[in-house]
Amino acid sequence: MEPNQKELMKKVWEYPLFKAIGNRRGHRFGLGTELREAPFPYKSEKPGVPLTELETACLCWAGYGVTGLINADLEYSSNTFMNWSGRTVPGPCNDQHNDLLFMDDDGVFLYRPEAGILPVEVAAGDDEGKILKSFREGKVELIKGRPDLPPAAIMKLNQWNFNKPGQTTFFPIIDLTWESINAAFVWLVDERWQIIDENRGGKPAGVGKWVDNGYLSGMKVPLAFTEQMMSISVCGIGHYMAANIGLAATSFGLGSFVWGGFVPLVLLGGTPLAQGFGFRFTTDKNGMPQVVGKDGFIETVVPPYVTDMDEAVDRVVEYKYGKGGLFSTDCQGEKAFKDPQLVTKVDRPDKEAIDCVKALCRYVFEEYGRFPSSLDPLQMPVAITAHHIDEGFYETYYKPGVIRPEQMEHMKVWHGIE
Repeated sequence: MEPNQKELMKKVWEYPLFKAIGNRRGHRFGLGTELREAPFPYKSEKPGVPLTELETACLCWAGYGVTGLINADLEYSSNTFMNWSGRTVPGPCNDQHNDLLFMDDDGVFLYRPEAGILPVEVAAGDDEGKILKSFREGKVELIKGRPDLPPAAIMKLNQWNFNKPGQTTFFPIIDLTWESINAAFVWLVDERWQIIDENRGGKPAGVGKWVDNGYLSGMKVPLAFTEQMMSISVCGIGHYMAANIGLAATSFGLGSFVWGGFVPLVLLGGTPLAQGFGFRFTTDKNGMPQVVGKDGFIETVVPPYVTDMDEAVDRVVEYKYGKGGLFSTDCQGEKAFKDPQLVTKVDRPDKEAIDCVKALCRYVFEEYGRFPSSLDPLQMPVAITAHHIDEGFYETYYKPGVIRPEQMEHMKVWHGIE
């Protein structure tokens, strides 16, 4: 890091958390934008200014950066975990088959930092340099240049300031497939739930054999309930990312706003309107499109990335218990435990458990042509845009205090512009 970058990082790192929480607001009007209609007609007289590499790196780290090794301190068992490396946001079973995608003037990228090897990766002093280093090493280009996205991708209320020069917009991409299979082992093997399909007369969702032989002796649970659990808990990761990015933007004087007025089907490329971000779509049994991945970059464990759902379950089991897997004796990567072999003592699913989970997953995909049955395998639940605000707009229409000192001083401190 250059000397001025070290000084800027020191300011960011020492900014009080509660001050950031208290000062966080949506600031939607950035340099280079225009509002044409009442009650706020205003045209910025200055062009948009892109975020610097350091600004973007700080926001990415706040959103989904690596913080160190997780504790995994559960009373019952730790066999539900999916990763030993922690991030700036929590997630069920620490499943990290998710991504932070961002779009700026240079293009569309994924942020994929290396896994942590220490209990705390970024502490104080020179450690902050890891934030910039991990960004440089983990930035993956998907599209060169700012994509040309049609108005139909965005609801009308957001079209006036979407995808403008100088803006950086972050989109969490959430994969439901890995954690849905992982959670199925909890539902069927630990809880012994009798999962039923409420849309098919309440019959067992592919697990009738295990209901009849007494293996599934727990309560009856609708399939929709399990998928609602997944939607709420796993998609929540995206909202945590957005919240952290908003707090980070507040700490060093950027404007930001969280929003959801977009159409993922169009943005991700599922219509003839635009290539969008170029994701792959398939069609379910109701003829509805569903986003399943980005070839070579983001691949869920559903067809066409696996042959069938039996293979999908095998992939999850192998990832956790196979050679080099999370709970194997030769697991690659560090753990926070003094005795790293502790993880080899947790319960492993036997053949009957695996067969039961396969039956559930196979039923869902064969019955509905998708997995989960009512949700897209990939979700894009929220977005947050960060930019440099136009102070003139807020001075014209708002009371003093709406723009903070960090925002008024930002261009001078971070860009050397008076």
